Amino acid sequence: MNIPISSLSDAVDIYCKYRKRTSCDIENLHQGELTIVKLVLGSSCFSDSEKAEVLLLGSHQHHISKSPVASTLIGKIETERPWDPAWISGLGDFDDLLHKVTKSFRINPNNGFGYLTQYDVALRLAYFHSPALMPTKVYLYGNGPINAARILNGVAYKLPCSIPVSSLPAEFHTTALAPHEVEDALCVLNGCLALGSLKPGATLRIDMKHVPMLFSAAILAKLLSLYPNLSLGYFKVKA
Repeated sequence: MNIPISSLSDAVDIYCKYRKRTSCDIENLHQGELTIVKLVLGSSCFSDSEKAEVLLLGSHQHHISKSPVASTLIGKIETERPWDPAWISGLGDFDDLLHKVTKSFRINPNNGFGYLTQYDVALRLAYFHSPALMPTKVYLYGNGPINAARILNGVAYKLPCSIPVSSLPAEFHTTALAPHEVEDALCVLNGCLALGSLKPGATLRIDMKHVPMLFSAAILAKLLSLYPNLSLGYFKVKA
């Protein structure tokens, strides 16, 4: 869906309307992927290997899900069992969690799973474990968000970094958006921006169905049996 926008305020309002929902229909939730991860990690019906797979292979990682590095990382995550409460013992905030994820699983740009995967895995674990571990800043770990922030703020940010929400234009200073949602909004807005403002005739692309995670058939079947009311038809099944 491409929606015409005339101002940054208009774009943020549309983002909030279509990407951030209060409904339980996860197809319309920005945090739909986070919800799926939370359901899987919190259930004893899934093996440690399945939990590790879902934690690592989200929408941003689907294109490299079959690489040898993916199998290695899944094995490391399975061994660490980061869904156990003891794993986050002593962690005070998202920075602590992000550091532990990066160090423990050795996720780095040299193995195909780079900065964005570091952030994504840490965010999924924070959402699962505790609101106290959720981001309080905007983490610019992906090309889309950091490019948008560079354009809006006129600052040559370098990957990876984090910035306060207050450093962004006033349109983002709203209680309707948590910091991790501001990061997602920047990613969505990136293609609409040029030289600090909207491109002429800009439209905001809103994907009502998120780029799919790659579930194995076994994981998908278990999810549907445990949560029959979930709309999971848009998730791809891994071959």
